[in-house]
Amino acid sequence: MLRAITRVIRLPYSLRCLFALITLCALWVGWQTSIVRERQALLNLVQDSGGGAYDLVSTGSASSPPASISFFRKLIGDRVMGAIMLPESLSERRDQIARAFPEADVWPQELFLPADFEYKSTMPMNYSLDTFVERPAGHP
Repeated sequence: MLRAITRVIRLPYSLRCLFALITLCALWVGWQTSIVRERQALLNLVQDSGGGAYDLVSTGSASSPPASISFFRKLIGDRVMGAIMLPESLSERRDQIARAFPEADVWPQELFLPADFEYKSTMPMNYSLDTFVERPAGHP
């Protein structure tokens, strides 16, 4: 008489560990999503107030590496900002914006543009710094 041999495969981790791992992953995704939403809300506030935000390829000097964000945050819509020009109406929120964008230089708009300058954009917040910088002859 041959008995059917049944083999029970035992996993080294329990279902409880799997649930804990899924919960930790969900918490991390929620945290990253809230960071991206806060940054997008602040960028919209800056743009609606008349300021500007510029994503630059490299914000560092030759001795410092360019700023970067994680692949996941890029995937959910975040981007590296190089410079943010704040209008005078948002000067009291400068610290909050600087904390949300540690990779960006946050400057008062008055340092770059005259007080009577009014820039109306038809583009989304993906400006090039060339919009405001006049290059000398012979430079690309």
